[in-house]
Amino acid sequence: MGLSDREIRAARDKLRQQYEKLAGKYSPAMFNYARVDERYMQALRDRLPVEHFLATEVRILKDLEKKAEEKFAPPPPPAGPSNADRMLEEFARRISAWKPLEFSSRADDETKRLAGALADFESRWGSAIPGVRSLPPGTRAARLAAALSERVLVWLEPARSGGLPRALDDLALALERITAGERERERLCKEYLKEAGFLCNLLSDLFHELAETGYRAAADPAAAAEAVDAIIYAFRLREFRLGSF
Repeated sequence: MGLSDREIRAARDKLRQQYEKLAGKYSPAMFNYARVDERYMQALRDRLPVEHFLATEVRILKDLEKKAEEKFAPPPPPAGPSNADRMLEEFARRISAWKPLEFSSRADDETKRLAGALADFESRWGSAIPGVRSLPPGTRAARLAAALSERVLVWLEPARSGGLPRALDDLALALERITAGERERERLCKEYLKEAGFLCNLLSDLFHELAETGYRAAADPAAAAEAVDAIIYAFRLREFRLGSF
């Protein structure tokens, strides 16, 4: 038995209400109920079963709603920084504690800030680095001081009053002579970072050794160790170590 006229009107009214609701939510042009009326009149002219017409219209409405959900879906939230981005941001934050030393326009920011960190350390703690002869012969502290003597002279102490350490003078000169481009510049800066790492780790080992053995000096070796350890941590220099002493 087919649907009564009352049931057909109720079904069409329900369809109209759903169209009006979705038109308000998404788009009146997309959910235009006049098209449903046009298809209903055509179904009557074609003498199609009303039940078939209504079932088809329900499917059409569901398909339209799905397309509208996809079309009008809110944009996804912006992606947060990747792990690599967060690591770079954290590294930049760490090294920002030191002002860059502008020894060459061709040096990158990391190298300039490392040079600035070493210059700051030398001005504060350079006089606290003991010479080999001031330490008991044969001790670990004496061996560390011996390994440091030449490196301190080249990488830390100014070559002349008010000047730069010899290593920075040499790096600035090498950077100015570059003809191979960016790759060679990066290689030179990485070599400087590596050598600075050897220096800082030797200094850290020496000052920690002096603090642990109760070495008496005008400057506190534990405070000097803390200062150089901050540079090692900020510039990720811990891996650059020479053999044990």
